[in-house]
Parts: sequence; C-alpha cells; structure tokens
Amino acid sequence: MKLNTKKKFIILSAIISLIFFEILSYTYFILNDVKNLNYYLERKIGLSGFKYYEKYEVVLPKPGTKKIIKKKEYRDEFIAKDVLGEGFGVWDEGVNANREIKIATLGDSFAVGVGSIDPINKNIFSLIEDKKNKYEITNLGGIGKGIHDQSYFFYKIENLVDYDIMIYNFFSGGDYIDNLNDFSSNLYVKKISQNLSDIKTQDLINKLNTTHGFKNHLEYLANNNIKLYSIYFLLKIYDLSIIKANKLLNINFQDLNKKIYAKYPKDLGRLKVVKNDIYQIYGMSKKKRERICEVKYCFEHEGVFEDSLIQKKVVDNSAYFINKFYNHINKKNKKFLLIVHPSARNLFSKKKTVIDYNELDNILIEKLDKNIKVIDLRKFLIDYENSNPSKRIFWKMDGHYTPFGYKISSDYVLRKMEKILNTNWFLLLPDSPLTQKLYIRIRSL
Repeated sequence: MKLNTKKKFIILSAIISLIFFEILSYTYFILNDVKNLNYYLERKIGLSGFKYYEKYEVVLPKPGTKKIIKKKEYRDEFIAKDVLGEGFGVWDEGVNANREIKIATLGDSFAVGVGSIDPINKNIFSLIEDKKNKYEITNLGGIGKGIHDQSYFFYKIENLVDYDIMIYNFFSGGDYIDNLNDFSSNLYVKKISQNLSDIKTQDLINKLNTTHGFKNHLEYLANNNIKLYSIYFLLKIYDLSIIKANKLLNINFQDLNKKIYAKYPKDLGRLKVVKNDIYQIYGMSKKKRERICEVKYCFEHEGVFEDSLIQKKVVDNSAYFINKFYNHINKKNKKFLLIVHPSARNLFSKKKTVIDYNELDNILIEKLDKNIKVIDLRKFLIDYENSNPSKRIFWKMDGHYTPFGYKISSDYVLRKMEKILNTNWFLLLPDSPLTQKLYIRIRSL
C-alpha cells in the first residue's frame, strides 16, 4: 500500500512539474517569441512564392509575392510585380512606357533599397523617378548575389527589357567577396530540375529558400496546430546553443543546405568563370571576417585583404567582371553607368579599419575600362557625414542605407546622372533609340 502511494506521489509530482513547465514555457513564448513567430510565418509564406520559370531558366517570385526582411533596426516589405508582362515578378513598382529615357538597373540589396523601410517606392531609383518623370527605371536589383548570378539572370531576360542605359550597382562593402563566388542559384536549379518533376523542383526551391534563418523552435510552432510549449522551449535552448557554439568555434553545426548539397553537389551551380584559386579565397574569407563596432556604425573587416597578393587578386577579379559586363552592354549598343556604393567602413580612417578601404576602391576604379562612367558615392557621403554628424546615413548594426541615406544618395546620383546626360556621351552611339530621340528634340528647338 505504501509503495502504491509513493508511486502515485511520484506520478502526481511529475504531472504537476510538467504542467508548471508548460505554463512557464508558454509565458516565455508570449513575452519573447510571438512577434518572431508571426514574422517567421510571413517570411515562410513569402519564400514559398518563388518559382522556376523554365522558359527563361531562372527562379523568380510570382507576381504578388510578398518578401519580408526584418532586422532589429527596421522592417522592409517587398511585393513583386509583373512589370515585364511575362508572368513573373521583379521588385519594381511598375513600368511607364511613355517616359523618354529608359534605364535598367542591376545589383544587390543597395540597388533594390533594403533598409529603406518602403523599398519598392523609396530606393534610389524610384526616388529619382519621382523627382524626374522623364526617367523610366526598371529595377532588376535584389536578384542574385554578386555579379555572376546577377548578370546570368539579366542575360536570360534581357530581350524583354526596354532600356537605353544600364546602371550597375557595386557595393564595395560586400561585392568584392561575393564576386569571388561564381555559384548561380539559377543555373543550379536549372540543372537539377531536368531530372525532377515540377512538384519536386518547387520543393527544392522552397527548401533552399527557407534554410537561411531556419529555427527549429519556430518551425515546430509553425508546423503543428496542437503543440506543447515545453517542447518549443527545449528546441529554443537547442537553437541558442547551436548559435553560441557556431560563434565560439566558427563552425556551422546546423547548415541545412549541407543535406541538399550532399545530394546535389554545389558545384552543379558553378558557372566556371572564376578560376579555382580565386574561388578558394571566397571560402577563406568567411573565416577571416571580423565585425568592428564604433559608437555610430558597425562594419565588416575583411581579413583576407591584409595579404597584399590576395588583395590584388580580389580587386582584379571584380574589375575584370565589371569590364566584361560593360563590354556585353556596349556590344548591345546600350550605355553603361556604374554606381559605387560605399560601406560604413569607408567613413573611417585606416586606424579604425586596419585596411584603407577607400584606396582599395580607388584601385578598382583605376582598373575599369576608361569608357565606363562612374558615379562614386564615397566622397559625397564622407563629406556629408563629416558636416552632419547627427545624421545617420547607414543603419548601425545592419549596414544598409537608412531612408535618409537613400534620399541623399538619390539626390547625388540624379545630379551626376543629369550632368553625364548633358554631355555628348550618347552621341557616341548614333544608332541607339535614345540618341535618335535626343537628336529629334534638339532639331526641334
């Protein structure tokens, strides 16, 4: 009898403990993760809106797809639109065919306006369109990481785009390293999809998209209608432990892409345009990256640049492929503009940054084809920062332009662009549609 009573007591104590732990776990969830779960669900829905368009051999968002980027300092919301009328979306607000000067722009997150809070309407190029209604700028930014994947995408849909000028955006804070990697997600999916059904191809795309930012504890909550918050809490501890271990040991214990790449080797997606010794620097760079935080801004120090030989290879690599892209555009009888976007590290002296990143950018520009027109934002933003120390051009932790940073950058880009357009730049291409328009307009004066 005593034994039965003892068993009952143990069982009852265990039940009470589990209930108490469940209550504590639920309370923790309410206080800490309700908003995180909502964002996780929003993001997951948005990432499931990407599709492989076999006709163009690229992965793009379906029209109406909402992409959310949430950082500690801001929240961006993008909605894809079918601005080219081909059934796929890009991150642009729409095309007005009646505007006089047609421009296409390509590049990474700075081109598409990440950090502006209203990126579709408040990126540099949509702000320029608002100020000058003679410009129609089709924003093809934010698709592909680095010049290789971006240009691969552009070549596939180029014939759909009505443009006289190509503006390519180079972010000196990250593109040097990104351009060492010639992996193209579009080529990768193209090759694998040849042996998969449409359903399995879509499943692969969804997995590739959602592995970045994957959290076991939020995934558990998202996938189960009936759930125990105590299990969520244990998974949260596990996720936090993994993050801590990754930082301490510089090893990614939870790289979910590894499972995919084990089945479909990542080399399937390499364009094979970067030499292997250059490509290997890309992997090396991740281990030599250091985050430095000052009072106003944080920035990334790229340790690989401390080796002068590697530094030269990295800069030469970006210059070579920018020149190559320029040559392609030039052969199409179009004009080419390059915008150099600085990082917050460009605002500091070498004493703070270890490497003179401004000198690095100077070397890059010197190695470019002399016919490339460059709009260099560095000096303007450095001077502005020195004259207006209370204004914040970049987000401190994230490193993208703030809405204010986008505004003043758009003003500067517009001024420089107008100055370039007022020269005989276009007359060098007598057969271009824009030159014909300008010639007719001049004759009518």
